Amino acid sequence: MVAWYSAPSTQQSGVSSVASRPATPRMRTRAVALGLGMVALVLADLRNRASITRRSRIVATAKGPIELEITGDGPGVLVLHGGLGRFDQGSWIAHAFDLPAHRVIAVSRPGYLGTPDLGGLDAEVDLYVAALDALAIERIAVSGCQEAGCRRCISPGVTHSA
Repeated sequence: MVAWYSAPSTQQSGVSSVASRPATPRMRTRAVALGLGMVALVLADLRNRASITRRSRIVATAKGPIELEITGDGPGVLVLHGGLGRFDQGSWIAHAFDLPAHRVIAVSRPGYLGTPDLGGLDAEVDLYVAALDALAIERIAVSGCQEAGCRRCISPGVTHSA
């Protein structure tokens, strides 16, 4: 049974009422389709989360843990972004840039997945540099996407140019 709102009539002295109408077969079909769609979205989300946890690893650094994914071989590229912060977004950006001949390091920004929140851009940049030290990477290209990712991209070069 589906409840429908009906506008107040002048005969009811301005009091609204809810009228009940029997559900039609078309309405039932739509409700079932909507329910099945919601179940499919939940299952896809669970599968995606399981996939993400298998792809990443936590690296212990001098500035704290950081979750990241390393893919490919070749010259290193640290991919930073200003989006919602998970490493998979950095991996997607690297894929969009077509970097198959590079060793891509995509990080989860502080506060996302397995990287604890640090409270500021300077601490975040120090964490990225500490992660590169922990991975024994002396030289790397840094790629930034979106405004916040570009600020994160420029900061390591300015503050840690050695």
